[in-house]
Amino acid sequence: MLDYAKAASRVEDAVRLVHIAQFTTMNLRQLSDGELKRVATARALVARKRLLLLDERMAHLAADLKTDLLNEFTALPRSLGVTTIYITHYRAEAQVITHCVLTMRNGRVAQNVSDKERPPQTVMGEQCND
Repeated sequence: MLDYAKAASRVEDAVRLVHIAQFTTMNLRQLSDGELKRVATARALVARKRLLLLDERMAHLAADLKTDLLNEFTALPRSLGVTTIYITHYRAEAQVITHCVLTMRNGRVAQNVSDKERPPQTVMGEQCND
């Protein structure tokens, strides 16, 4: 179990990382969908699990905030030493944030593209929104 100081430090780090300092005193009912996603991401970061699942985490965010968070999330898995599964329908997000892109088709892996193999083949283009 975490002591209070360590837990508070993790919370501060997560709040800073996902830019939610202005929301920390607000009721969750006052937040937009995009803001709630950022709060949920911060909560997941505080737990420091070995696997982090980010399912459409950038959906409904303003373009400038999305760009900032994508840049920060690029370093996140390595800095925390956590494996991250980032789910998105947008190729640009997938290519910015990851070092390996799995493309799914009908519930199965259709393509596995690593940094060394980029740009992705046409399978990815067929499946992703731009």
